[in-house]
Amino acid sequence: MLCMHSIPVKVTLSEFHHFVACMGQSIEQIQVVQNVESSQVYEILLKLRSRNEAEEFYKYFHGRHFNS
Repeated sequence: MLCMHSIPVKVTLSEFHHFVACMGQSIEQIQVVQNVESSQVYEILLKLRSRNEAEEFYKYFHGRHFNS
């Protein structure tokens, strides 16, 4: 399980899905979590198929900037 935090609300879920599409087959479940401290950002919890796929996902996306 991974958490992507501080996603700006201007990034739609459709845009997010497009952003992570290259790893789509590794993702089992996506859950959106509202940030109670800020209405400007949200978090996404990702359940991946295996620990190895979670590590690959992390390595690929860690530090990568979203570009619409």
